[in-house]
Amino acid sequence: MHTDIKGRKTIKEYKQAKAIIEKIIAECSALHRVAVEDWTHGKPEKVWVDTDGHICIEYESGRWWHYGSNGEWW
Repeated sequence: MHTDIKGRKTIKEYKQAKAIIEKIIAECSALHRVAVEDWTHGKPEKVWVDTDGHICIEYESGRWWHYGSNGEWW
């Protein structure tokens, strides 16, 4: 999975940010898949943070969603 993490000055900061984002991705993705009865979009493929600070996840199907801090998606 490609995760776009910018603005980190050291490898340590990058690794810490990546670990946090990967945890958030796993939680958001799991909540979304469980809420949708017939999930057909596959696994996360690409992740980025939009200009408003929301995490965006693109799945194997090519569809992507924004995810808010409390797990909602749109």
